[in-house]
Amino acid sequence: MPKKNFFFYFKRLELSTFTKNEVNDKTVAKEKVSKIRQNHREYRKKDTKMDEHYGITSLGHIYLNEHREIREYYRKTAWELPTLSKFSIPYEPPEKSQVLKFRYTSYFGEKHPAESKVTLEILLNNLALTPTERHKLIILAGPRYNPLTDILKFSCELFPYRIQNKKYLNEQLYKLIKEAKDTSDTFEDIPQDFRHVKSKRRLVFPKEWIK
Repeated sequence: MPKKNFFFYFKRLELSTFTKNEVNDKTVAKEKVSKIRQNHREYRKKDTKMDEHYGITSLGHIYLNEHREIREYYRKTAWELPTLSKFSIPYEPPEKSQVLKFRYTSYFGEKHPAESKVTLEILLNNLALTPTERHKLIILAGPRYNPLTDILKFSCELFPYRIQNKKYLNEQLYKLIKEAKDTSDTFEDIPQDFRHVKSKRRLVFPKEWIK
């Protein structure tokens, strides 16, 4: 019995084989391979037509991916969030010496140019200034001071990193305090201008409406 070399080709559960003589005969082998490829292309065309009628649309794939993403977050909420409780840290109020308040903004899941922005807030009473120094600092701060809340507010996004913007705000605040304590010119003849402050009108809920 002659030995056979098998070349597997799945065509609707049909198996194509080459004998040793067919393999040695290049013409016969070439014709048979060409026939196999032709049959393969025909079945691919049929499968493509079936996908056009019975396959899911591109919009359906989008909805399906969104559903998978939501289910992934549900699984994380159910199984991973409880394990983070051991890393929780109890809240500790700031000490009296910690008068500076920095605020940052983080955008989860994306890189945003506003992430480097840093906002500095400080209560003016915490600086322990004299009335003359306080008056001069308010004049120098301009619209950055809010008399309704007694808060100085600065922001910076000049640099690409938060630590750079934070350092810049610290330097500016230090220069502002140093200039306010300079008694060579106290700015006593300049009145304070609070036209930039607009108080928000609070509507009182009528008690008659409460049932």
